[in-house]
Amino acid sequence: VWIDMNEPTSEVAGSTARPACTDDKYDNPPYTPKIVDSSLISKTLCGSAVQAAGRHYDVHNMYGHSEGIATRRALDHIFRGNRSIVLSRSTYFSSGRHVAHWTGDNHSSFKDIHWSIAAVLNTNMFGISMTGADLCGFINDTTEELCTRWHAMGAFYTFVRNHNTEDAIPQDPSVFSPKARGIMKKYILLRYSYLPYLYTQLFLASTEGRTVLGSLAFHFPHEILRTGPIDDQFMWGPHVMVAPVYQQGVSSRSVYFPAGSLWYDLETLELVSGGGETLNVSAPIDKVPLYGRGSSIVVSQTPELYLTDARQNPFSLVVFVGPNPGNGSGSLFWDDGESPTIQTGAFNFVDFYYELTWGIYGSLVGRPRRTEYGAMPVLENITFAGFLQEPEFVTLDGELLKYQFDTQTSILTLLGVNLDLTRPFHIDWF
Repeated sequence: VWIDMNEPTSEVAGSTARPACTDDKYDNPPYTPKIVDSSLISKTLCGSAVQAAGRHYDVHNMYGHSEGIATRRALDHIFRGNRSIVLSRSTYFSSGRHVAHWTGDNHSSFKDIHWSIAAVLNTNMFGISMTGADLCGFINDTTEELCTRWHAMGAFYTFVRNHNTEDAIPQDPSVFSPKARGIMKKYILLRYSYLPYLYTQLFLASTEGRTVLGSLAFHFPHEILRTGPIDDQFMWGPHVMVAPVYQQGVSSRSVYFPAGSLWYDLETLELVSGGGETLNVSAPIDKVPLYGRGSSIVVSQTPELYLTDARQNPFSLVVFVGPNPGNGSGSLFWDDGESPTIQTGAFNFVDFYYELTWGIYGSLVGRPRRTEYGAMPVLENITFAGFLQEPEFVTLDGELLKYQFDTQTSILTLLGVNLDLTRPFHIDWF
């Protein structure tokens, strides 16, 4: 359910009565901040109006929040045993427990792409994990370049939609050129391929209070003088960095790679940076700079037209190797995708760990922490990015395992391992 204009907003000042409101301190206070029409009743209710929670003057900022709670309770009653989603424009502290949020009526401009980054990061910091901006902008006419860039970046919001005013030109992907449509589709599918990873991050945000979309300053506080001022890059969970293009007509941009981590191109898996440096990277119209963080393990699936079909596909694992020696980790949350499994406990949770000792000796283990959901797709393929030297042997639980190693890209691939993730596994290489 979408609840809109719930600040609340109206097209009249106070009410249609005449006079619209009283002249007391609640409708005409002695101090008025710099707001629309310099009036607290502009496009909203009279401050003296009374509602269940009290005088509107006292609870105006909680109007959308309370509506979100009421709507959530209604949907929980209607769809008993199944989840639902409430999308609210107006929110307050702790609204993230009840609703998702979008950033409101933005404009079709490149600067609004840039501003949306800070907006979604702040919203995550306030505890609302499911959030995003209207792709291509809501107000005014978009352009093909703007809409293409916004779709490519917006695929990494947690909440994604294309939405505009009825007075603007159409901006759904089908109205643009085949090239633009192909780019939009490419990044939407990339998002869908990493849904197991994103879903896991949303679970951890719900249960541990983490952010899904986070600033570099949050994730790399030891470099706060470098990461603090950066407002045009963000982390998609702890393992993926996004550096979108938000300027017209450019084909490259500078990207800061935080120190202490290796950084890989998320699409090619090639090593890009050893960290602690700023590089000018190529970013043509069909490329969003996306980077996997070293010492991370990320889960994916082949996408399909419907999630019910994609959920049946085997998992793949990408291990972004960090410094040698060193270690890394990742995790996977899995359930039926429909019922309130966090409350019932009917879910699976698997931890992955790798350890690399001097040279090429190392191991990768999977440890189920919870298996109350039961059977789930198998882990079919495992890819290691940044594997510096071909191993002599790879074993799975003591048995030799076939592998492929690309000396040009330093990528080690284990194909067809078909592991049951409800059971522990142990892979060694030497």
